[in-house]
This record gives sequence, C-alpha cells and structure tokens, in this order.
Amino acid sequence: MQNKKTLVKIGMFYMLSNSLQKGIGFVVFMYLASLLNTAEYAQFGLDYSLLTILMALSYAGIYEAQISSYTEYKDKELSQKLFNGGNTIFIISSLTSLVFFLVFYLCLYGIDSALNFFVIGIGALFLSFFTYQSIIIRMRDEQIVSVVFSFLPMVMAYLGGFAFVYFHRSSDSYFLGSLIFVIISTLILLPVLIRKKVYFTLDGDVLSAISEKLLPYIVITILLWLSGYGNTYLVKYLFTEVHVATFVFLYTLSSILQLVATSMNQVWVPKFYKDYNSQSVSVLEVSYRKFTMFLGAVVGFVGFCIILILPFIFGVFREFDKFNGTSIELFFLFAGYVVSIPWWHCQNYYMINNKGKSLMKISLYSFSLGYILWIISMFIFGEMGIYIGFFIQMAVRTLFIYMRTKKEFEVKSDWEGIIIGMSFLFLAILIIKYVY
Repeated sequence: MQNKKTLVKIGMFYMLSNSLQKGIGFVVFMYLASLLNTAEYAQFGLDYSLLTILMALSYAGIYEAQISSYTEYKDKELSQKLFNGGNTIFIISSLTSLVFFLVFYLCLYGIDSALNFFVIGIGALFLSFFTYQSIIIRMRDEQIVSVVFSFLPMVMAYLGGFAFVYFHRSSDSYFLGSLIFVIISTLILLPVLIRKKVYFTLDGDVLSAISEKLLPYIVITILLWLSGYGNTYLVKYLFTEVHVATFVFLYTLSSILQLVATSMNQVWVPKFYKDYNSQSVSVLEVSYRKFTMFLGAVVGFVGFCIILILPFIFGVFREFDKFNGTSIELFFLFAGYVVSIPWWHCQNYYMINNKGKSLMKISLYSFSLGYILWIISMFIFGEMGIYIGFFIQMAVRTLFIYMRTKKEFEVKSDWEGIIIGMSFLFLAILIIKYVY
C-alpha cells in the first residue's frame, strides 16, 4: 500500500513540476509577444523553433534504444556502461545536429548570423543534456534528482531570457540571457552530476547497440517538430513575418489545451495499464468512454473560455492588439487537440503490448501524410491554411491510429469526447460572431 501511495505522490510531483515549468515558460512567451514588435517576435519564434529541434535531436531515440538493450546489460557494471554509451551518443548526436543546422542557418541568414546560432546551439546543448540526464536518472528510480534536472535548468533559461529581453528589448537577447543562466544552473548542479557518475565510454559494442536503433526515432522527431514550431520556417517562406509572429503566439497559446489533456491522461494511463491484464477490451472501453467524455468536456471548455476571454484581453492590453481577430485560427488549433483524444488512448494498447515498432510505423506514416496535407492546405486556403492544415494533420493522425487499433485490438469507435469538445468550441465561435 505504501508503494502505491509513493507512486501517486511521485506522479503528482512530476505533474506539478512539469506544469509549473511550462506555466513559467508560457508567461515569459506571452510577455515577449507584448514587448517585442512583430518582426522581432517572428524572429524569436524562428530561433526558438531552431532551439527545440536541436534539443530534440540531441537525445532522439537514445533512451528507447537503451531500454531495448537493457536486458543484455542488467549487471550493475554493464548497465553503467550502457548509460555511459548513451552519454557518448548524446554528444555525437548534438554535434552532428549543430553542424547540419549551422549550414542551414548560415544559408538562411548569412555569415553574420553565426554568433547568434552558436548562442542558440550551445544553450540547446546544455538544456537537452539535462533533459536527457533527467530521463536516465529516472530509470534508476532517483525521482527527486530527475525532477531537479528537468526543472531547474529550463526555468533558469526562461528567467534569464526574460531578464535580458526586459533590459535589452531584442529577440537575440533572450537566447543570450538563457545561455548565461543555464551555465549558472550547470555550475550549481555540477557536484550532483559528478556524484551520479555521468561519464562517457568509447566501447564499440555499446555504441553500436544504441546507434543502430536511432534512425526511426530521429525521423519521427523531425516530423513532430515540423508539425509544431518547425512549421514556422515554412510559414516564413510562404507568407510574411506577421503570419509567423501570429502563428507562434497562437500555437504557444494553444499549448494550454495540450497541457490540460496531457495532465488528465497522466492520471488515466496508470489505471489503464493496471486494468488491462484483468479486464477485457470491451470492459476497458466502457471506462474509457466515460473518461473521454470528461476529457472532451474539460479540453473543450478550456478552449471555449480562452476564445471568449481573449478579445477582452486584447482590448485591455493594447500590446496584444496585433493578434486581435484570430478567433477562427484559434478554433482550428484547439480543434486539433480535441480530435487527438483517441490518439492518446489508442497508443496505450501498443505500449502495453510491447508493440513500439508498430506504433512508430503508424506515427511515421500518419505524420508524413498529415504534414503533406498541411502544406497543401496552405497553398489552397492561404494564410488560414496554416491553421486548417494543423487541424487536418491532427485528424489524419487520429484516424490512422484508430483504424489500426480497431483492427488489431478490436477497439470500438468512440467519438463522444470529440463531439462534446467540438461543441464547446463551435459555441464559442457563435458567441464571438453573433453576441460580441
């Protein structure tokens, strides 16, 4: 019984720290939107997009590769060698990503942008290192240290960026301030890193065991990036800085719904895993139907409130006036998360049945098709296609995994949660159109 209570406390601790971290980041980004002009905020969005992909590619697939090789390295000494190998691969992946995107960045902005790239790149290296260490240390059941590693450097980055922008009023200063504060957090955590034996190895067998499994995860990481902040570069190419700034602002705002949905799913998933081995799929789906209706109602209601409150915020805080009149765009972004409800559930069947490769293929095919349709939407619908396309690619992803899950695990259709969530969003748009 004590173990269950401990796990619940740890889960709540992770959820709270993650929510607080994202909340601080959200407030900082909203502040930047009010402070910087359109061109500066658009450039911030593009540079932040670069930061996110450099971070993600640094450790893409390393943890998953270590998990799949863990049975061969169960011994304490061998498992430490596996962790050390992961650290070495992390450095190789980070440097490879830096070189590749340096060429991309210089082609886009010219040689004078090299210093700015290195500030962003080194900051990404530090942040991704602590994110990766947080995941690995969690494997050792050292939960408190894991939370500290994931929380402190990222929050310090947000606060450092905020401080520098406040005094210097430029998007470049955000990344310089973040880097300086992340280096400070690294110095603070250095004794812990040494104590936790964060070392490296050049053992060829260990490095091969990890690296040979990375490619699919790297591809999926790039697709995930393109379906989010990475799309800012395509928006810049097809449209203007105004559209880039607007997309960054609205996409950041829509992350509130993702955070709400993720938090609720973190509560549901342990129950699903616990009941899976003792209940039939049909019984499980009855429980899920109740949960999905509640999830759809909560996510939809949060989106409903944001759509209705934003015009008042824009009216009071004139700094946000450049983003006024974007209710329809927000509707499509929010709707994208509402139609993702079955995706979050269906992937659980693959995870609990050790069918990670099948899930990976589904993700790869659905994200690829969805992103192509997103691009087509921008050509057909113009600037509104940025948001219509986002909704379409999320819907394609959901439909793809649902069809596969229905065939493999006999999961029945359940659209009540989507209907409830979409109803709230439609109601908000009707109120904006006919009441405001």
